[in-house]
Amino acid sequence: MRMASRFALSLPLVALLCAVVQAHPGHAREVVPAESSWHYLLQPEHALVSGIGIAAIAGFGTVGYLQLARRRQPQLQPVRVRRFSSN
Repeated sequence: MRMASRFALSLPLVALLCAVVQAHPGHAREVVPAESSWHYLLQPEHALVSGIGIAAIAGFGTVGYLQLARRRQPQLQPVRVRRFSSN
């Protein structure tokens, strides 16, 4: 799990820090003009990357929440049993 999280987190960091990725050379078919504020959400090429990022954040959030809920759950304690001796 840790290896997957390192790999999944490294891709968005490289995309944010790399100037070549942000150069934005153009699209084969422009659905929304680049001047629109919706361009990065509705253009299929950007929506794919945005969707992967949102899915990764949701997945890590779900795993973290489940681990936190498991830690908060009280642990079961063994019940003492009385043994009767038969004489």
